Amino acid sequence: VKALLILGMNDGLIPSVSSPEGLLLEEERHLLIEKGIELPGGRKQKLEEQQLLIYSILAKPSQTLWISYALADGEGKSLRPSVLIDRIKRIFPELEVQSDVLQERQHQLSMISTPTSTFKHLVYQIRQYLDGTPIEDFWWQTLYWYQWRPDWQPIMERTRQALFHSNLVSNLSNPHVKSIYPQPFRSSVSRLEQFAACPFAHLIRYGLRPQERREYSVAMPDVGELLHQCLYHFAQEVNRKGLNWSNLDHTLCDSLVDSIMDDLVANYGEGIFASSYRYRYAAQRLKRMGKKTVKAVVEHVQKGDFQPAAFEVRFGDGGAFPPITVELPDGSTVWLEGRIDRIDILDDGDTSYVKVIDYKTGRQNLRLDEVYYGLSMQLILYLQAALQQSSVLGRSNLKPAGVFYFHIHDPLVQTSEMIAEKVEEELRKQFRMKGLVLKDVRVIQSMDHDIKGNSEVVPAAINTNGTVRESSNVVAEDEWPMLLQHVTDTARNLANKILQGNAAIEPYRREKDSACSYCPYHSICQFDPLFEGNQYRYLPSYSHTKAMELIRKEVK
Repeated sequence: VKALLILGMNDGLIPSVSSPEGLLLEEERHLLIEKGIELPGGRKQKLEEQQLLIYSILAKPSQTLWISYALADGEGKSLRPSVLIDRIKRIFPELEVQSDVLQERQHQLSMISTPTSTFKHLVYQIRQYLDGTPIEDFWWQTLYWYQWRPDWQPIMERTRQALFHSNLVSNLSNPHVKSIYPQPFRSSVSRLEQFAACPFAHLIRYGLRPQERREYSVAMPDVGELLHQCLYHFAQEVNRKGLNWSNLDHTLCDSLVDSIMDDLVANYGEGIFASSYRYRYAAQRLKRMGKKTVKAVVEHVQKGDFQPAAFEVRFGDGGAFPPITVELPDGSTVWLEGRIDRIDILDDGDTSYVKVIDYKTGRQNLRLDEVYYGLSMQLILYLQAALQQSSVLGRSNLKPAGVFYFHIHDPLVQTSEMIAEKVEEELRKQFRMKGLVLKDVRVIQSMDHDIKGNSEVVPAAINTNGTVRESSNVVAEDEWPMLLQHVTDTARNLANKILQGNAAIEPYRREKDSACSYCPYHSICQFDPLFEGNQYRYLPSYSHTKAMELIRKEVK
């Protein structure tokens, strides 16, 4: 070969980036090869073969070798030359690199070629102009050319719609509100939290109610529902058999979970758990999660004086508890409904302390600033529903002791110590509940008799002098009424905005989290901060103490 031209000698292309490691590591491959097992070439061999191939190509021309590399891709993003360029420069120190980079105007003129390839550059330039950046005059001449081409009119019309597209929505009219939100207005707490996160997402989910296509599979919500049912039926069995929570042992608990999960799995989803080996394994994993979860729940009860008093308690029309009623400024009433997973009670003389527990398959914390913004009101309103039903619970003087999320999961412990006691201790920490607890040492100790420093049951710690540690997630006795009042007021404001037809695309954003993070409706709202009028509602993060101060000010 007399002359050879090599195009695109850029980093990652020549030599090409090696593919990720396969199932076997390089050391494992060598070990198997030493044992006489034949294997195809590994990563190291492929790299050597590629280097040999590149060398043989570069050595082919007898007169001229011409190499080029790009400084930028088609979108203007910078590219790096291949590492081989530096090696060639070192071999031929007098080699001159010639550049064909044009001035900006010349560069843009070079973009104008065939109608199809030019059009994307034209659209980009028009977008720049609409955003306030001046563009070269010849782009307007180019636009004029397309406008007078009949065959380009359909594409031009779609492009106009895209360039001047607006996804902003107006408030719903009163007739529309009444048609999609029947009166009297009933709402779950999670529904109000959805509105607090993004009014438009609330409209789609609870107003228009589109349904995702149901697939023959098991998703995380299904797993959560099965494990919720397992915990509920376990409590029912304990009560039915007249067993005492304090006397339950692991063997009996495992036996009950085996029986309960076998029934639940067999009757779920048209027998999907028997449809393949994969789902049979999933059923075994569910059973393992159920056993670990039940074990942790029983240990929590046995560590304290609180006793489970009610499970899966519905409050609302037809429920064990009536709905929470909230009066709106126009005199109408909103009914808040929900389901409390568990209510525990401690009887202390004439006073009964109440704690509400909600089971979650996802890791969830309860931050007071999220309560302040209305993003996390569920536990507080569930507590209010319980506190209002002293007669149903058979007590006369109910006081809040705490609200907690219990994480249902299959924890893995990372520890270098293989001591069983150490592993068990780490597992207990994984099941420590998140939430808010009454700032009362005696009540905290009634939730965890063994507390020494940090509790393994609730998010609280006690100092050696017997006081509650500052890092504890606690609420003082005089602050609970303020917290309950603030959440009620927030629920009222949110419900009022819903019934006023607010459907704005206004997702919140705080720190790294936003309402759009896991929203399935992004293709509907088309929210994009680059669109005019599309902006996040930025919510500052507050410490526990600062959030409580803000709540106290608003209530007063």
